[in-house]
Amino acid sequence: MGIDLNDVKPSTRTLTGFNGSSEVIAGTIRLSVHACGVTRTVKFSVVGSKAPYHVILGTPWLHSMRAIASTYHQCVKFPGSDGSIKTLKGDQQAARDLLIATVKIQRSQSLVNSVSPPTSKVCPQKEEVLEVPVDESDPSKSVRVGAFLPDEMQQKILEFLKQNLSTFAWTMSDMKGIDPAITTHELNVDPNFKPIRQKRRKLGPERSKAVAEEVERLLGAGSITEKKNGKWRVCVDFTDLNKACPKDSYPLPSIDRLVESTAGNEMLTFMDAFSGYNQILMHPDDREKTAFITDRGTYCYKVMPFGLKNAGATYQRLVNRMFAEQLGKTMEVYIDDMLVKSLRADDHLTHLKECFAILNKYGMKLNPAKCTFGVSSGEFLGYIVTQRGIEANPKQISAVLNLPSPRNCREVQRLTGRIAALNRFISRSTDKCLPFYDLLRGNKKFIWDDKCEDAFVQLKQYLTTPPVLAKPDVGDVLSLYIAVSSAAVSSVLIKEDRGEQPAKSQVLADFLVELTPDLAQDLDVPSPNWILHVDGSSTSKGSGAGVQLQSPTGELIRQSFSFGFPASNNEAEYESLIAGLRLARAVKAKRLSAYCDSQLVASQFSGDYDARNDRMDAYLRVVQELAREFDFFELTKVPRGENVCADALAALGSKLHDQVKRTIPIQRIDRPSIDSSSGESSPIAPIFATTRRSTTDQTETETPDQADTEMLDRDDTPVDWRVEFLDYLLREELPKDKWAARRLKRRSAHYVIMNDELHRVTANKVLLKCIQGDEVRRVMAETHDGAGGNHSGGRALALKVRSLGFFWPSMNTDCEAYARRWGMDIIGPMPTSRQRRFILVLTDYFTKWIEAEAFSQVTDKEVRTFVWKNIICRHGLPYEIITDNGSQFMSGNFKEFCN
Repeated sequence: MGIDLNDVKPSTRTLTGFNGSSEVIAGTIRLSVHACGVTRTVKFSVVGSKAPYHVILGTPWLHSMRAIASTYHQCVKFPGSDGSIKTLKGDQQAARDLLIATVKIQRSQSLVNSVSPPTSKVCPQKEEVLEVPVDESDPSKSVRVGAFLPDEMQQKILEFLKQNLSTFAWTMSDMKGIDPAITTHELNVDPNFKPIRQKRRKLGPERSKAVAEEVERLLGAGSITEKKNGKWRVCVDFTDLNKACPKDSYPLPSIDRLVESTAGNEMLTFMDAFSGYNQILMHPDDREKTAFITDRGTYCYKVMPFGLKNAGATYQRLVNRMFAEQLGKTMEVYIDDMLVKSLRADDHLTHLKECFAILNKYGMKLNPAKCTFGVSSGEFLGYIVTQRGIEANPKQISAVLNLPSPRNCREVQRLTGRIAALNRFISRSTDKCLPFYDLLRGNKKFIWDDKCEDAFVQLKQYLTTPPVLAKPDVGDVLSLYIAVSSAAVSSVLIKEDRGEQPAKSQVLADFLVELTPDLAQDLDVPSPNWILHVDGSSTSKGSGAGVQLQSPTGELIRQSFSFGFPASNNEAEYESLIAGLRLARAVKAKRLSAYCDSQLVASQFSGDYDARNDRMDAYLRVVQELAREFDFFELTKVPRGENVCADALAALGSKLHDQVKRTIPIQRIDRPSIDSSSGESSPIAPIFATTRRSTTDQTETETPDQADTEMLDRDDTPVDWRVEFLDYLLREELPKDKWAARRLKRRSAHYVIMNDELHRVTANKVLLKCIQGDEVRRVMAETHDGAGGNHSGGRALALKVRSLGFFWPSMNTDCEAYARRWGMDIIGPMPTSRQRRFILVLTDYFTKWIEAEAFSQVTDKEVRTFVWKNIICRHGLPYEIITDNGSQFMSGNFKEFCN
């Protein structure tokens, strides 16, 4: 063109074509463009590649010229400098010469076969085709043939197609259908299902018009055609009918096998049946079952419609019967997609004649608009099959290249779904796409970081030069190459061709080189996961939770929890999961796999269910916050039979209310985990520490109050439960958390301030003083063991404390724990019976076995005799005896006896 390249301004921008290929431009330059006396300066991008044309005038030039282009009229019009309208017309002959020149350039380019060595004939991925009329009386009737067929072969194929025009269906009226004597579609409806009558659906004017038009075609031709031209498509909902029909087990062919057997042929013909399903008639007895209702009335299908459960199996059974002798040799058929293949182009016409003879025999019609005859490559079942091998579909590659960076998890799923369709053409695809898969694991918060963006860019760059997969022949020796990374194990099959060394292809190079930047470095294998099983139990007797945590080395930690508050079954399930997460956090687990048998908890955490209840939403947020503290966390729903241990622990916690530590600790959770005032405590440390009196390590000077402090010191933190009520009632201060604030407002209605002290108002308008800490322990000790105490049980003790005018939230559970801790105790004095006023009672905490005996008086001598006769002689030596430090139990004689 006579342009000095020194005027080109260097640039590193990339141009992407319609087929997805990219190329870095050499630079940019501004040039003057003259057209019909009008001159404009346009900025051009310079590309160093072969092309049959010198310049492409794009939208910048059209905008600057205020031009209007018409593809129908093959011209461009724009205002001239003198005000008149100027016209630039295209030259059809020049356009034809340009197309031929373009094809020649593409065929002459050296292409690298990534798997097998290139053959002498290299064809483009999608071969050009020509529309050729075959009926002189009706020029609209045309067929598609390969543009690069030799003239002699092209004439023979066209002459053959003209002789078989009746094999094509140009309109719906040309389709007569398969003879019912050959096949019909039967529904085989299960008689146990009752017929379902659906009400007519209301449609808008536009849709109603589309339905009316389709009904007209149904009445005229007996079928409904599927449209892909943007117009409304009429669909009949056969969901209920399909449920009543058992599945036809007739197998469909393997797509991979069909594609592999198609590659490597010199000439191919792609054919598609005209409304394939509609060519098979419905069995007369089943026609009324396909009925549908419209504004014009109720109709039923005479032919097999689209959407039926077993329609595909019926059609595949028919074509397998028709082409039984040709399948795998000269033809491949997948439902209504048919392909004729020939290893030698000279044999192709013979194979076509065999196929058309069978089509005419059975009366099956072809769709000329979807048939392509005499080509060397084309699209079949989502792949591009050529003589060289199997290539990726450019449409699928473009779908990935045109995707912007994902902005949420749904867009990441869309990306991984499109990658899955190209897995065969991506070496070590799992390693390349690992950042995308990590985003979808464990219900993590979506964060598209630099690592994900780099992987996305590299994947796009890789897909600009996809490999070609070779077809292995029977008897070939294949070499298996394996690559192992920290995330996946990958493999690729390589074959030697004609005794040469295995092809050092792009696939093999990427496969091996990407894994070997540092072979001496050990693989960073992630640490094994801890395994957590949780379950919650809620019964009329109480609520509890069970937790089993297993370390990577097999050690087990089992714990049972008893709730000090009423909880529903779903709340108990959440509490068990929260307790398990806190336990795993306390042992510093980094990777955790949790299992529960609650569908609601697992589905709400994964996002499949919405947490519509306020309490469920609060519980879900607590679980999500705890889950973020682990490097890896997943929650899986398992059947109850696989969660037996946690289920047993939960049942134990819900039924046992004593706080005695055994091999499996039974701990207490006094407030819901979503209660912000309850704080967090480690589930490893027991909430209650029982007092065990040993005669060797206790002195007579220790008071009952000192011993009680060890057992009832449940305040792990110095927070006073009365503070939040005082802050709200005196200063109207509320917690920041909205749920805690709402709960405090509701509960504060039962409290008042008198003399700067908090009091609770009962239903009878009686004021109870609210106490905390040491005052609680002193009140229980005086009520149970004082001068007016009668060593009553937990429930009676709580009622008596309340009648004395005291209150604290955990009154019932604390009194029950205080009373039940006494393994051995004296009840009395009671009404005299045979001069006996006292009962000495001892309870075994594990079996709940009770030994009791009445005495007129209870001294250390009676206690010693009772233990020897009723305990040691009958049950053996006890591990420990827990008492209330009474004088009879702390005497020197009884201590000496215990030693």
